[in-house]
Amino acid sequence: MWGVRRPYAAHVVLACLGAIGCISERQPSPARPDAPAPAVTAGAAPSHVRSRPGNVTAPFDIPSVVRRVHFAYRAEGDGWTGGHTTYGATVRGRAISLTPYHYAHGVVPGARAAPRPEPPDLPGRPATPALRPTVGAPLRLETVSIARGDARVPPRSPAAAVGQDGALRLAGGGVTEELENREAGFEQRWRFAAPLRGTGDLVVRVRTAGQRFVGTTERGLHFVDPTSGLGFRYGWASWIDAT
Repeated sequence: MWGVRRPYAAHVVLACLGAIGCISERQPSPARPDAPAPAVTAGAAPSHVRSRPGNVTAPFDIPSVVRRVHFAYRAEGDGWTGGHTTYGATVRGRAISLTPYHYAHGVVPGARAAPRPEPPDLPGRPATPALRPTVGAPLRLETVSIARGDARVPPRSPAAAVGQDGALRLAGGGVTEELENREAGFEQRWRFAAPLRGTGDLVVRVRTAGQRFVGTTERGLHFVDPTSGLGFRYGWASWIDAT
């Protein structure tokens, strides 16, 4: 279990910029985990599309729409799924499961990792080795307590909803936990509507399971699945004053 601790100020947004990127302890990945996916690079096309003079102009930014669809969370069964080319994310309640993927021949352009043990075979024939990634054991995260001194956020089942930006928001007890998939990886934030009662440090504790903790660097906490050699880096928290 890991706790993050800083002096608390009124009207603070606590942002744990968990730039969680897929890493491999066995060999360098051909595509850096913090590199944008080629097929979803925003800003590479004009903000509108014209087909021929006189035709109607599309009043929306197509690259932004493609990016939002790629990264957005979707309802699936009793939870939510999302991800990027190097990991899949599944969320049930406040429990988060992140499954790392590694393609031997590099990330498949435009692919989105499915939050399941293996991608399904194509109809009529099995997937080729180049399209079937190595799948690591998931890293599981769960916010287990938020407190300031003796004042604690009461534990309760959160109300989940996906925003216009595609991020998943888990609201309850005056705190909203925000989960967002980005080019750099998975981002986890806690947003407070008002200062917590109590005195002293504001402490957010996140429980981890599923992968082995292997050490701390200036870039964050490192976890790895010993079997596959794949893992995640949980970046250091950043604290943002909402005022």
